[in-house]
Amino acid sequence: MPTLEERVAYLEGKVEEQSRGFGELRDLILHLNSRVDALDQKVGRFREELASRIDRVEARIDRVEARIDRVEARIDALDAKF
Repeated sequence: MPTLEERVAYLEGKVEEQSRGFGELRDLILHLNSRVDALDQKVGRFREELASRIDRVEARIDRVEARIDRVEARIDALDAKF
């Protein structure tokens, strides 16, 4: 049967292992956090660029619709003459 000192030494070793494990886990979580933050920034920039592109496309569509309205008005005016 192990002595009290041996049992305490064994337990101290186990606690030390657990402490190292938790330290490594903390470091991994911090690293993961920084990666998630970087990814979040990239996604934010992508969303901004996408929104900007959508705005430009919508502006083009509005201009085309205005041109179509003018053409339709001309056609209506010609129809009225006939």
